[in-house]
Amino acid sequence: MSYLVAAIEAEARGDFKGAAENYRHITDAGSPLDRVGIHQALARCLEKQGDVKGAAEWRRKAGMGYLALPDDVMPVDQREYLALVEYRNAVQDVSADVTAARGLAREYGEVLAKNFSEGAKGLTHEGLFAGAFFRALGDHRTPGPLTPGPGPLTLTTDSGTAYRIRQRAMEFAPQFAAPGS
Repeated sequence: MSYLVAAIEAEARGDFKGAAENYRHITDAGSPLDRVGIHQALARCLEKQGDVKGAAEWRRKAGMGYLALPDDVMPVDQREYLALVEYRNAVQDVSADVTAARGLAREYGEVLAKNFSEGAKGLTHEGLFAGAFFRALGDHRTPGPLTPGPGPLTLTTDSGTAYRIRQRAMEFAPQFAAPGS
């Protein structure tokens, strides 16, 4: 039986340890898009086992894999958004470990900035989460902060990243207000 089939069979039975062991054998196999899926599956299995730090590294690799895909495999806006989701999952996995979270913060901020380059519409949750994440780190000078004001957001080197990301996302947050608020 192939490692892929064995991994999928084990995962379907809830044997996440067995699935992870099989996925580990094929992390460099298949097409670039196949590898992204394998990295995601391995991360999922590790998360189910409680190894969130291990899972975060595979989420990060999945995010990097999305960003490396060529245009003929996936449109740039789609792969940038999917990379953002993987990086968000990675930082969520390590959020209790400030050192590990800081290690991912720069890459996460760069992917976030790419996604917000055309504005925050459709990214309200991502922006609010990012603002909260950077504030929780006590990091208001994250590398790659976003410029304030109207128009596209761009990478700069000034401070206030968490505030700016949150403020841009808050432009769209009122549509999600609780009744009576």
